[in-house]
Amino acid sequence: MNPISWPDIEMELAARQADVKVAEADRFWDEFRFRAGETHQDAADALPILVFPAWAKAAACLVAIIALTLMVTIRSDPMVAGNEIQSLDITASHSSVFVVNDDETMATIVWVSDMEINDAKGDGT
Repeated sequence: MNPISWPDIEMELAARQADVKVAEADRFWDEFRFRAGETHQDAADALPILVFPAWAKAAACLVAIIALTLMVTIRSDPMVAGNEIQSLDITASHSSVFVVNDDETMATIVWVSDMEINDAKGDGT
């Protein structure tokens, strides 16, 4: 393989660049507009647009409002804050349980003291 030096590459590129002619912007845009005008765009070829009648939109809104109302009124359990613990069952033997709520960060910490892991599953694992 015969390596080519950088000066030879630069001279070759400069010689090739002299042959390239750049079209003027006005001429380019004139040609572009002419070609764009020749393109035939038929409205019949366009895809049909699906339009819902007003009664269908009103019916959909009514169904959504009824469903939302039923969901709120039929709900059996009261709404609970995200960091509120309603019940806690610990099956393993333990000495005490601390539940700490931090209202500022909405965090809940459950601390179980002296819990024996072996009692949790009953099989010693």
